[in-house]
Amino acid sequence: MTLVNRHIAFLEALRGAGLPVSLAEDLDAIAALGVLGWGERDVIHDAYAATLVKRRAQRSTFDTLFDLYFPRLVGEGAAAGGPADRSRGASPPGRLAGPR
Repeated sequence: MTLVNRHIAFLEALRGAGLPVSLAEDLDAIAALGVLGWGERDVIHDAYAATLVKRRAQRSTFDTLFDLYFPRLVGEGAAAGGPADRSRGASPPGRLAGPR
């Protein structure tokens, strides 16, 4: 799955789960990630959250779907931060895995 396809699928999943994500917010997320980069999972997570999540009640749905579309790496990358450890920075820079 390409990065663009993953982005589109992630936004469609958010919309399907009831989060109102507008085209403007979609473009805001892309602009933020264009400046910040796609190399670190925690940066990607925070940029998406800042541009797409409007209410505290939406955060757990967002986090769950983010983990599905941008999962932590397996092996040593996952051992550094599993579901119980939501601290950021567990994935090595530049290495993202996800649905195919």
